[in-house]
Amino acid sequence: MDRQHGDDEVVARSLPLGDYYAGGTRVAMRTGTASGGTVNYLLGDHLGSQALTLTSTGARLNTNTELRYMPYGAARYTAGTTPTSFNFTGQRKDNGSGLLFYNARWYDPVVGRFIQADTLVPSPGNPQSL
Repeated sequence: MDRQHGDDEVVARSLPLGDYYAGGTRVAMRTGTASGGTVNYLLGDHLGSQALTLTSTGARLNTNTELRYMPYGAARYTAGTTPTSFNFTGQRKDNGSGLLFYNARWYDPVVGRFIQADTLVPSPGNPQSL
């Protein structure tokens, strides 16, 4: 597994310190302080959505931590809290607005649409840009 630090790195507080990846897929995350912490394993569904969180011993985190989604990303079932902000299709969720960030645009899973137009406008004269 590769250890990659993201924007989550925090030294003094008990927050995510980094993610572990295998084959380009996020499989675990380290939480705690810089001097110590725990590793939690992130189990996803076929779309890469966060579904379950396991402790380093293989037990469910907080016993009842589980996330399930409707077809366009709205929460279908939520139990407990997960230590990560990654959500539907592995994208980060803004808890204040409920929107998901897809690296260029924000997506509203309740409506099932992006909240702004695509910034790249294709050229009809160049089929490869469509």
